[in-house]
Amino acid sequence: MKVLFLGSSDFSLPTLKLFTEKSLISGVVTRAPKKRGRGLLEESTPVGKEAKRLGLTLYELDSLKELKDEALEDVNILVSAAFGLFIPPSVFNRPPMGGINLHPSLLPLYRGPVPIERALMAGELLTGVSIHYLVKGIDEGDILAQEEIAIGEEENYGELSHRLSIIGANLLLKTVEGLFRGEIIPRPQDHLKATYYPFLKREERVINWGREGKSIFNLIRALSPKPGALTYHEGEEWKIFKVRVLDETNNDMDISILEDKPDGSFIISRDSLLVKSKKCVLEILLLQRPGREPQPASSFVKGFRLKKGRLYSSVK
Repeated sequence: MKVLFLGSSDFSLPTLKLFTEKSLISGVVTRAPKKRGRGLLEESTPVGKEAKRLGLTLYELDSLKELKDEALEDVNILVSAAFGLFIPPSVFNRPPMGGINLHPSLLPLYRGPVPIERALMAGELLTGVSIHYLVKGIDEGDILAQEEIAIGEEENYGELSHRLSIIGANLLLKTVEGLFRGEIIPRPQDHLKATYYPFLKREERVINWGREGKSIFNLIRALSPKPGALTYHEGEEWKIFKVRVLDETNNDMDISILEDKPDGSFIISRDSLLVKSKKCVLEILLLQRPGREPQPASSFVKGFRLKKGRLYSSVK
């Protein structure tokens, strides 16, 4: 069995490593290197770097129109996971077993490019991974396998993505082996129950402190550790990576000063940064100023010119 693997991000790595251990990879396709950093040096994708380290045949492309015919010669099946480029039917229909994809949601829910972030933003309690056939429509192919998991109460995007990438890699391998033995029967998706979400717009990352505390908490963890939820102080943009909602069970600080203040007001209390939102107060635990590294709020307030007990506004 020979597999042509398509992947680009960190999410793809467990699949690449597992299939390489099983000696199934005939070649790897990833996105072309991008210029990054102050020196604008070209940097390969995480999959590109790992494929080079493993000594695998690698194709770094801007489009699959550039894919050479030799890459698909003698390939039984095409397998993709977080590839990031459009895969045309002319490519995934070439191998005799077609092409399959690992998608980190319970399809037909959360189709699209950012299912993990969207599920966390919505406060979902359950998610999972789906293995489906590649078809022309985005994430619309017949389901070959699924695995459901519970989302941790405080789990953020980075943590959940890593967990799903490992679960997905193992399920993907079992699926390929099952298909090769003729043991798997595909089942059509119920398109009437489908939901689709596009990439996040920048304005969706801006925290609306007038929303419920749990909604704000979910937005922040959905964007952590990257790209970060946004708020502002005197025109300066801050990235917020971790908060907790204060209630009677976890609050030993005096927050009465914020009770009748506008949403988005914040103060320093005991070296902690507290923010007023709808019906509650949130404590910011991890944040970042422009040009700085992320830091705990306790360190942040010591190095920033905010006075203890004084009210400030997070309005842009």
